Amino acid sequence: MRKTPRAKRGKMSRIQQLPPKIKDILDRLLRRNVSQSEILRQLEPLLTEAGEAPLSKSSLSRYAMRMEAVGARMREARAVAEAFTAGATEFDSESRLGKHIIEMLRTLAFDHVINLEPGDKENPVSLQAIKDLALAVQRMEKAADMTVRREREIRREVAAQAETEAKKRGISGDTAAALRKALQEAA
Repeated sequence: MRKTPRAKRGKMSRIQQLPPKIKDILDRLLRRNVSQSEILRQLEPLLTEAGEAPLSKSSLSRYAMRMEAVGARMREARAVAEAFTAGATEFDSESRLGKHIIEMLRTLAFDHVINLEPGDKENPVSLQAIKDLALAVQRMEKAADMTVRREREIRREVAAQAETEAKKRGISGDTAAALRKALQEAA
């Protein structure tokens, strides 16, 4: 009689179980491209002090490979976003990038619904994941909008203060206004 395979519960990796302080150090060392043997050497006293067993070379290697894969996807997404927004002003690029992300999300949702088959185990993207992503995009857009508005407000305040100071120092009104305009348009 053939046994049916049981569903396995995802087990946290050894590195995912590390204390947050040590994991942060590990992540920082990986981002700085420190060699794995050097990372193991630097983490050994921290792990001993925390009462943790040393990391194996293989677990660190697997984790580093996963981190590099995620990093590569992020770099690729950043390059695509930069290509979409090339030549745009700072404020315009934020808006354009948000629109492109929303369009990508719509495309992802559409493709998922079109290709959805009952009991489809090949399609790793769930509708819940798309909903969660949509909510994250909405929150990101709101935060970006707030940041852009605040930056504009700060620029206006700085420009107004500069214009006031210029007038105090005897600079003509036209020159002060030109200075204000230049400061508002500056990065």
